[in-house]
Amino acid sequence: EQVMRSVEAVRNEAKVGGASWVTCTEFMRKRGVLVRPMVQWISQSIRCILLPLREEARVKDFKTEWQYLLVSAAPEREAKFQELKQEMGSTFAFHGSPPENWHSILRNGLKNASNTQLMISGAAHGAGIYLSPKSDVSSRYSQSRAVA
Repeated sequence: EQVMRSVEAVRNEAKVGGASWVTCTEFMRKRGVLVRPMVQWISQSIRCILLPLREEARVKDFKTEWQYLLVSAAPEREAKFQELKQEMGSTFAFHGSPPENWHSILRNGLKNASNTQLMISGAAHGAGIYLSPKSDVSSRYSQSRAVA
């Protein structure tokens, strides 16, 4: 828990002081010997990449150029998705989940937790993974939960 709090502190310091690797390395060194290995494990074990979105693909209402595409599928799955996208169409949708869930989501994908002890928001419209075309709806489900 202490290491993860230190990782969060490094993230906050990097926001203020800049996010170069040299700067972050110094922040991590000050926070303890386990912080840098934890950050390295997090960044090196993730099986996806973030690609900057081209301007024409960005969500205009976000009013920022800092928008990315998360690529997490194997090339053959991505090819199948692109094939189905041509056939069926596609739209952007947003998923709201607290920050503490994103590490697992990025590694394992979205999993249906309906009717399990992991469910945190109910299942008003039945079991499933909930998405919305409106980011403000999904953002309501993105708040951190208190850990008992």
